Amino acid sequence: MADITSQCKITVLSRTGADLTKIKEMALNLAKSKENLQKRDFLNDIRVGSEQRIKVLRGFRVTGKTTGLLQIMTNTEKSIYFSLDHPYIEPYGLYELGKQLIVAGYSTLLVDEAQYYKDWKKDAKALYDEFPNATIILSGSAPLAFEP
Repeated sequence: MADITSQCKITVLSRTGADLTKIKEMALNLAKSKENLQKRDFLNDIRVGSEQRIKVLRGFRVTGKTTGLLQIMTNTEKSIYFSLDHPYIEPYGLYELGKQLIVAGYSTLLVDEAQYYKDWKKDAKALYDEFPNATIILSGSAPLAFEP
């Protein structure tokens, strides 16, 4: 009986946190595939680390939002990109994963496909309140999901 209990605890503990190295590798691999693309013009209007600390990029599909977020990541220290519709990311949610990344030293979260996560507003606000030095940039392609 003690062996089963120990194994269950180990399993539960191993599911509590995401593998941040894996997330960074996924982001870098995606960024590498986009590195030869032209810099997105809208990036000139985004100031990482300044107020407003929560920024939302919304627009139609295939307009360069993902590429723009990846370009921010490659040009900004302590930034990390992840997509909320990725199967590895989905189980953690924005708040839990964001908190884990910020505690690990990232100060800019670049969150793609936020419209697929129903609690994106609540979780982004909680991260904003809890971590005053963090910047959160969210993007998505469902304009109705991003109405204020």
